[in-house]
Amino acid sequence: MSDRSAANPGGIDRTGSLPPTDLDSPVPPAGERLGSRQSDGIYLALALLATLSAVQLDSSAWRPYSLGPLARSAILTSVALPAVLRILRPGRWVIAMALLLTVVPTAVAFHANLTDSTKVQWTRTHDGGVIATRAAARAVMDGHNPYTVDYTRDLPPWWRTLGVNDRPSLNPLVRHYPYLPGAFLVQVPFMALSDVAGLSWDPRYIALGLLLVTAAHFAFRPEAPWARASAILTLGSAFTVAFATWGRNDAIPSTLFILACLYASRRPRLAALMIGVAVSFKFLFLIALPPLAWWVAENHGRRALRRWWPAPAFLAATCIPFALASPGAFIEDAILFNFGLTDMVYPASGIGLPVIAPGIFQGPVLAAATVVCEALALTLPLVIARRAGRLTVVPVAAAVGLWFLVLPSRTFQHDYLGFLVVLASTLWLYLDHPDPDPDRPIPADGSVPV
Repeated sequence: MSDRSAANPGGIDRTGSLPPTDLDSPVPPAGERLGSRQSDGIYLALALLATLSAVQLDSSAWRPYSLGPLARSAILTSVALPAVLRILRPGRWVIAMALLLTVVPTAVAFHANLTDSTKVQWTRTHDGGVIATRAAARAVMDGHNPYTVDYTRDLPPWWRTLGVNDRPSLNPLVRHYPYLPGAFLVQVPFMALSDVAGLSWDPRYIALGLLLVTAAHFAFRPEAPWARASAILTLGSAFTVAFATWGRNDAIPSTLFILACLYASRRPRLAALMIGVAVSFKFLFLIALPPLAWWVAENHGRRALRRWWPAPAFLAATCIPFALASPGAFIEDAILFNFGLTDMVYPASGIGLPVIAPGIFQGPVLAAATVVCEALALTLPLVIARRAGRLTVVPVAAAVGLWFLVLPSRTFQHDYLGFLVVLASTLWLYLDHPDPDPDRPIPADGSVPV
């Protein structure tokens, strides 16, 4: 191996051309064998550490959707198993196995929830993800403003009150619809078709479809089979199966953001529309846009950002009519409620800083921690995206930003981990490092971008 090749194990020289390879020799150079053994050791240590961490998690007090069992399963399938796959480097058959391990449990859980065959009553339908969104779509179809509708009659009795720490309180959802209009407007065409066919539409079908589409995109990526299979397994972790099938809509914006990243070069307008819908379901996803915007500007030029006009256009077209029809109700439900600034709020619960350590994170300390976390949420995703340079790391950077954004929240529930894990699934694609980067546009002269 020449000095240039030894200094550039990725296979691209400074001129941007690919060096010739010795296809007749099945034995890689000694330097590459040494690097492979070293990386295998790192992944073996990662697999062992993840397994030990999963075993240590307390899952004795099991109840539906409890954190311990879900985290244990997610760590094993999203970290430990992918690390083992990286060491073994199996063939393409592992992609089919990963699809089966993801699709089958998801389909079974979807069927159980859709047919009310679950054993626990309150797990059959979810308030925000299913009942309220469907009721809001029905309201607009009947000519009513979903932001002024009372949802008390739509919620079953067991969801009209919330019992947290043995202190029941009225579910704020009876008066507030906390999502932007796009979240229920995208349901309207499907509900209209279902009415014509005499069927019942369920918003969870959108989540199921997007999960399947994202898994299919991962399966046909150019990365190595182990990386694609690992991304699929992470996408379909226990958090996704449990909460997406229950009705949490977090998988919808997460998968839409990943798909938008994958379409950023080929179909930016479609990608922008996906961004608009994602923000409608979870407006916190605005924090995920800076690293994606940086990648587009860096690889396509700043003028290319103009082609992303469908994102703000969709948000404006869907929000302005309801904001003009009832400004107070729209601002209260879609904005103030999400910041805990309304009279009715969700009780403090979950895994946020002021809940897990209330004796420390309160008053000025909580305020300072919030400022620090928000600053990290704004800066870290850009730093990660710039240093990594690849599009497959942008969703991972978005997950980091969202983590710090919700960490100081008094209502940071562990089901939020679902959309963070989905976004982090592309990390395994990034770690494979294919050359050239398949997501980066090829210059007109045909040279390989470095």
